[in-house]
Amino acid sequence: MKITSAQMDYLMQYAWPGNARELRNLIERSLILGELNVSALYGAAPSTTSPTGLASTNLQSLEKQHIQSVLDSVQGDKTRAAELLGISRRTLERRCAEWSTQ
Repeated sequence: MKITSAQMDYLMQYAWPGNARELRNLIERSLILGELNVSALYGAAPSTTSPTGLASTNLQSLEKQHIQSVLDSVQGDKTRAAELLGISRRTLERRCAEWSTQ
C-alpha cells in the first residue's frame, strides 16, 4: 500500500485524540480495504477511491464495499468476516440478503 505525500501530511497534522488505538484502527481498516483511509480522520481528506477505482459517495455503498472487501479477505467465511467487522453473523447475513433484493 502506497501513501501519497498529501496523505502523509494529513497523518502528520492530525491530533490523534484516540492515540495508539485510533492509529491501530486506521491501519486495520486500511489493510482490509487495501488503501489508506484518511477520510476516516478528516471530513475533507483527500478523496479516496474504491478498489474498483470509483469514488463512493453514500454510506450504504461504502458499507457494502467494506463488507465485501472483508468477505473477500477471508475467502467468503462469514463467521470470520463478522468477527472482523465486529457484528454478529446474523447481521452480516441480513446485510447480504438486503443487497440481493435491491
